[in-house]
Amino acid sequence: MTKKTPVAVVVFLFIGLALAPAINADIGILSKREPTSISNGNHPPIYIDGNDEFTPENGVTGGNGIENDPYIIEDWVIVGDGSISEGIFINSTNAFFVIRNCSVSNFFSPNDFCFGIKFANVENGKIENTNSFENYIAIGVRYSTHIQIDNCSGFDGYDAPSNFLSKGISCYYSTYITITSSECYNVDIGIYIDEASDVVIENSECYNTTWAGIECEGSDWQLMRIAIKDCTVHDNEFQGITLHYWGDIFNRMHPSYSYISGCEIYNNVNSSYPALNIQCISDNIIENCIIHDNNEGFYIDTGNNIIRNCSFFNINGTGLTIAGGFLFPFDIARKNKVLNCNIYNNSLGIGLIGSINTQVEKNNIINNSILGMMTFNVFFTKFNYNNIVNNGYASLNGTGGIFSWFSFVNVRNNWWNSSDGPSGVGPGNGDSLNRRFSIALFRPWATEPIPDAGVQ
Repeated sequence: MTKKTPVAVVVFLFIGLALAPAINADIGILSKREPTSISNGNHPPIYIDGNDEFTPENGVTGGNGIENDPYIIEDWVIVGDGSISEGIFINSTNAFFVIRNCSVSNFFSPNDFCFGIKFANVENGKIENTNSFENYIAIGVRYSTHIQIDNCSGFDGYDAPSNFLSKGISCYYSTYITITSSECYNVDIGIYIDEASDVVIENSECYNTTWAGIECEGSDWQLMRIAIKDCTVHDNEFQGITLHYWGDIFNRMHPSYSYISGCEIYNNVNSSYPALNIQCISDNIIENCIIHDNNEGFYIDTGNNIIRNCSFFNINGTGLTIAGGFLFPFDIARKNKVLNCNIYNNSLGIGLIGSINTQVEKNNIINNSILGMMTFNVFFTKFNYNNIVNNGYASLNGTGGIFSWFSFVNVRNNWWNSSDGPSGVGPGNGDSLNRRFSIALFRPWATEPIPDAGVQ
């Protein structure tokens, strides 16, 4: 995992828009604490290697390993003493099993990567109603498939060796993983999906992390297909949710086919990083999300994405940024759609940089203090049927509606908060349209507000 600042921050500084105040956050890694007493454990660490080792001696309390009657590992409290790296380690199995109502803690070492619960080369496993805490990785899934994690908690992670980041739930090179009704907090990364595919994260909460609430990293070997639904992600030091690919950064069109829906992302406080971040992966849908009270909102630098029915508000910087190449936007940040969103009370509502064929339609863009929208090096953008109201009330020269630099955009049929159209280069008294070395086609304009704009 690599920390990278989105290019849009650099570009906005270049053109002279101070979009967000700097925040002097004290970012650090978690400090080591004294180990929890091991006297409260009622079972030693469990190690199962192969189906034949699902035995009572290894903590199995029932079941026969078939789908309708899985092996049960239940009601154990397992506390580490520094002599072993995993609290529960299951390896190379395909029998059905459930870990239920367990507590696993205190697995850490200054020289080793330790797990509260670890699956490796496992199929058909489930963890439910279980707490894993004071470990480097609370729950780790590696090279496994068809794994369910339900109503579990991963929290209070320790520092890891060699600057390794502690995690609540970590999935690596795995497929068909389902994480539901779980929470991760007081770790470096809440939920980390690394080179895994067909992962569902639903009704879960990630907060108080030193890096990201949910981070998903892609690869060349398979499509991501990550679904993040109805999750709450808040109070993280850097990012709320981030999906990215750090391979060939010159080709930002790696298809992902991921889906983020019904999530609320707020109070993610570092000024340089967006609350929701999608980089170098394309073909995603983001809908019905609420992103608010962050320093930066949503940043995306790829193409073929749909953003609809979302709200972006109370962002110190930019509510929504779509950024492609600084000078040559071709084949990146293309064919994105922003539909039926509410974008209000931000410094800058929408920032478009180095993008082509963007469709921004039927949005409410209201009360953004510097600008409703800015375009820079943007071509063939359709910005139509939007309500552009009361933007730029604190900006220089009243350039509050749309400011277009070095661009060719279609801004027809918008409501500019006046029946006689935009001010600036327009003839009216509404929010302004200003152009610098740009073509912006604004006639005709709407003579009354667009009734079906905004979140439906």
